[in-house]
Amino acid sequence: MSQTPEPFNAPVQPHVTAAPGWYPSPEGTREERYWDGVAWTSSIRPTMRTASGGLLTAPDGSPVSSKSRLVALLLAIFLGMFGVHSFYVGRVGVGIGQIAITVVTLGIFGWVWPLVDIIMLAVGSYRDSIGRLILNWNE
Repeated sequence: MSQTPEPFNAPVQPHVTAAPGWYPSPEGTREERYWDGVAWTSSIRPTMRTASGGLLTAPDGSPVSSKSRLVALLLAIFLGMFGVHSFYVGRVGVGIGQIAITVVTLGIFGWVWPLVDIIMLAVGSYRDSIGRLILNWNE
């Protein structure tokens, strides 16, 4: 007596897709298109990142400075008493003020202002001369 083997039924694997969200447009344009988890929708928006991955807009939608946060932070750490980081981001008046405080107090209080700036740069709340946040580390 021979038994006919039953066909092998492998368990069906669920189709894995990306999570819903905004992704670079599949057409290769400088826009983002919304993926709903199953298919692309017709919703598009301008890209919010530069080619190197930096932000073009802050979380609140305001534009972001093109200045490097890393450069500004390093300048503040090593030359902050002389306001070099402030000159770098275009805040000339602030830079002159930092030099003046350092000279007038013979360097005794010249470190206080840069220390505040270092903290603000580290947490991403430092702004350039026209009020844009300096958020990108690699720009």
